[in-house]
Amino acid sequence: LFLILISSFESCRSFSSKLHTSKRRLNTKMTEQPSPERMPAIPLPQVILSNVKGTWAYDTMSRRVKEDILARIYEENDLNNDPSLNEAKYKLDLLSNELTHPEISLLTPIQNDGGDDVGEWN
Repeated sequence: LFLILISSFESCRSFSSKLHTSKRRLNTKMTEQPSPERMPAIPLPQVILSNVKGTWAYDTMSRRVKEDILARIYEENDLNNDPSLNEAKYKLDLLSNELTHPEISLLTPIQNDGGDDVGEWN
């Protein structure tokens, strides 16, 4: 039994070390700019747009964000009853309205938060 426990402990420690290394590599990869030699050798799939019915993106933006995600944010943060969250509730209400009427709504541009990709998002 002792040998089994030692063996299990060593396996867990080895796995933990590999997991830590993988996380470190993943974090590094996420912050690095892709280099030509790291680009995929196969063609990338077509971009999925949220205005194409039947796609994951369409379902996410037309139903999930409004019905599931925003509803959960309101509920879990008590937005309807906490006056200190009025500004957040106001902004979420605007987003909800934009998603309710996408054919006549322009999405509100993202405010500059100092990130270098604000222009790309807007």
